[in-house]
Amino acid sequence: MRDAVKAVLLDLGVPDGQIRTEAFGTDRRDPARRTGKLRFLDTGKTSTSWDGVTLLDVADEAKVRIDSACRSGTCGTCMVKLKNGKVRMPVQDALSDADREDVYILACQAEPEGEVALEA
Repeated sequence: MRDAVKAVLLDLGVPDGQIRTEAFGTDRRDPARRTGKLRFLDTGKTSTSWDGVTLLDVADEAKVRIDSACRSGTCGTCMVKLKNGKVRMPVQDALSDADREDVYILACQAEPEGEVALEA
């Protein structure tokens, strides 16, 4: 059902980057949709990032602890420093201008664009 709704939204002209989905249970990942490698500098762990999956979700799977609460981009609990790479974030409500200048991101909203390194 999720894939069908996404297809309809795309047909209606909604940009792919604005469509959010959530998986309950096992999420089948297409290897062709890999977006890069995610490095967690504090723990030394690495993981594969996927199109449409947030950095917080990748961290959870890699057993890297990033504090979080709302998972909607409004509380700021998951704020981490982006050390390398580029992300897209549809919601940045919890970040101040100073946070953005210091390259902090919200892990619950950030989706990687290629290889990314975080302080985590």
